[in-house]
Order: sequence, then structure tokens, then C-alpha cells
Amino acid sequence: MNLTDKQIEHFMDKGWVKIKGAINRNLALRTQRYLWEILGVKFGITENQESWKLPLYQLSENYRHGVFSECSTSKLIDSIKDLVGVNRLDDNYEKDGIPFGWWPINVGQGSTEEWNVPVDGWHWDGLHFRPQVENPEQGLLMFVLFSDIKPRGGAALLAEGTHKLVVRFLAKYSKYLEHIAYEEALPLMNKSNPWLTELTGTGSYSDKYENGRIRKFMKQDYFDSSGTLLRVIECVGEAGDAFLIHPFIYRTGSQNHLREARIMCNYPVPLKEKINLKREGDRGYSVLEESIRRAIEL
Repeated sequence: MNLTDKQIEHFMDKGWVKIKGAINRNLALRTQRYLWEILGVKFGITENQESWKLPLYQLSENYRHGVFSECSTSKLIDSIKDLVGVNRLDDNYEKDGIPFGWWPINVGQGSTEEWNVPVDGWHWDGLHFRPQVENPEQGLLMFVLFSDIKPRGGAALLAEGTHKLVVRFLAKYSKYLEHIAYEEALPLMNKSNPWLTELTGTGSYSDKYENGRIRKFMKQDYFDSSGTLLRVIECVGEAGDAFLIHPFIYRTGSQNHLREARIMCNYPVPLKEKINLKREGDRGYSVLEESIRRAIEL
């Protein structure tokens, strides 16, 4: 096992785990320099801020070869296997390495507005398939940092603990959800919990105090009716760090007030076979499966 018992429990409870130095920092920065070459060809931008004409550049490609092949480190892959199970990772990841991809290059999104916890954009994985608990495409979500990302520097936001709420929602309405699309299920989920309703702006919540959303969602403990602690966190870290994230956690982007290029990839880790919550003999469950079983008390 690459992950410690404490890290495993953190993933089960919070819905994410941070792998410090999943990729050697020097290798991550070397990869970043190569990415700037790609960005120069695609968008005509360089590391010089004067070349940035947009607040965000979306590079919708993934890369496995060259310097990227070196980034499929044993530390990162073994950590993934610790969560999804040995011999359960998608064969292409095992054979060809991790496809590092889908790069939202945030160089100043929302920098002219007061930093706050956003209302828009909150979602969990599932846009491209029917919402259900058991799906082979529902492995992990992986953020890998190829630049240092500081607080209020455009980090991805996670609503930790919400994976439990989504799992319970999907399990409870599984038969109904087979007949509706993700776009229909998401607003239903938003309305199912008062904290989520306020977070996503589904209700009429407002706060007369300055930075009320920051205080409510990032600084205060909130326990829902099941006793689940919910809180918004920023995925900050150093180049080479990685976040392995539960597929059912709520997430969104954030404003980059630092105007430093935030370079990270945002890509799923699919499974070889769909999640199995009723394995024969009640044995052999992966950590991911156990986290789902725990949430719905199987």
C-alpha cells in the first residue's frame, strides 16, 4: 500500500486525498515548460502576462508520450490502485500510462471581482452518462498540479463530504434516475439538502454580511441530518502534487486573484469493470466501493 490508513480514512470520510510529490517537482516543472510550448502554438500565449488576452484557456487534449510518460510514476499509479483496487484499473492506464489531460489554464478568471465561494458550476461526475452508482466510467477524478497553486489562485474547489449525499441520493432514486439525464438529476440533488441548496443558489439564500459565503461554506462546521460534515476546500499545493477525488463529490472552479498561471489537469480514472457493491462472500471490496457501501450503510 502506498497510502496510509489515515489517508484511506480521509478519502472515505472527506471524499478526496492529496498525494504530496506524486510526481517529482523538477519533472512537473519540466513538463510545465513543454505545456507552455503547446499553449504557444494553440493560443499564442507565453509565460509573460502581457500575452494573456483571456482569463482562462481551455486545452481539451490529453498526453501520454514524451515527458508525460515519465509522469506516470509508480507513486501516483499505486495510490490510484490503493483506492480502486488491484487489477481493476482500466487496461489502457495499466498498459500505456495515465493520459494527462483536459487543462483549464486559469490565468486570471474573476480577478476583478471580490473573491467568494461561487454559486455557479457546482456538479459531480456524470455529464456523459446516466446518473447511477455502479458504472465503469465512475472510478476516480484526478487533479494533477503542474504549477504551484496558492489560496485564491484559481484552485479547484471541492465540497468535501458531499459524495455521501450524492451516493445516498442515487441509491434512493436509482430506478427513477434510469429514465432521466444527468442534467435533470443535478437540480433534483441540489434541492435535496439545505446546505447544497444554498451552496448552488437553488434557493433564495442571501447573506447581509460581507464574505458571508466564505464564512458559511469554508469556515463553519455544518453537519447535515445524517451527521455528515460538509465544507468547501481549495485544492492548493505544489507542482507535482495530485488529488485523487471521489467521483460523486461536488466541485467547481474558483477565481484567480493572484494572476499567476494555474496549470493543472483534470481527468477521470475509469475502471475495468463497473463498481460492485455486493461481491460474493462480502470480500474483496475496493476502498472506493467501501466508501459507497458505508454511505448507504450496506
